Amino acid sequence: MDTRVVRWWSVDPKTTAFLSPYASMTGNPILYNDQYGDTTYRFNQTDGKYIGMYDLDASGQFGSFGKFRTIGEGTDALTQWDGEYFNFADPINDPKGIQDGTITQLVFVSETEIYDMLYDQGAFNPDDKNRPGRFKKNSEGGQKFDYAISVLPYRYEKQGATYYPPSDPSHVLFLPEGEFTAHNQMNFGNYLWAATGFTLGFEIAILQMGAHANSRNPRAPNGHEPEWDSEDDQRSIKKGAYHAIKHDYREKLETIRQRSK
Repeated sequence: MDTRVVRWWSVDPKTTAFLSPYASMTGNPILYNDQYGDTTYRFNQTDGKYIGMYDLDASGQFGSFGKFRTIGEGTDALTQWDGEYFNFADPINDPKGIQDGTITQLVFVSETEIYDMLYDQGAFNPDDKNRPGRFKKNSEGGQKFDYAISVLPYRYEKQGATYYPPSDPSHVLFLPEGEFTAHNQMNFGNYLWAATGFTLGFEIAILQMGAHANSRNPRAPNGHEPEWDSEDDQRSIKKGAYHAIKHDYREKLETIRQRSK
């Protein structure tokens, strides 16, 4: 036996219930299979409601949506988790929010919903393409590209989105369709903002630098002292721009421009 990990070097060829060294040492990797070696926060795949914490080996940074399923019958029945795993855009604060009961809902956001939100806010307006001054103005607090405040509370209030998350914490995580990173309400606002900015002609590096500049601006209504934009904000900005690339948003804007001639 390897005393460092309390595991046997070889498989017991003659296991007996309650007598096997696997049973006595609880070292069976099949019964105790932890995919990531961290706590997972599970959500119901049907309604997105939070279920609970599992795999309590360490402070966790992974979420999962799915359902429990039972294999076998009677005394041979075994309940297993059948789900997909995802990361958190903010791996520090989002797990804390789940643990303290603030975050209780996972919202699955379809590509159609994302496109509709951007379209309704003017992200596909040809007149705004490559207009940095106009984009900056529309990105200010409470304006139409400030999605976390101007859009998400109105669309997802029933699910737990709040009207000003900095002082009234949101209860929601947003998971875009086909992706594996969930975003809190403020981060998802950054995600949608970046998708908008990229669509309107601004490159990822410009969007990231713009976010840094805004965060360091002492006159900007950020609710904090001037500082560099946080890693989670920057991560959501990248993800949002990549979403616009993946779904050909610039090409769609060009199609709209051609049709409007």
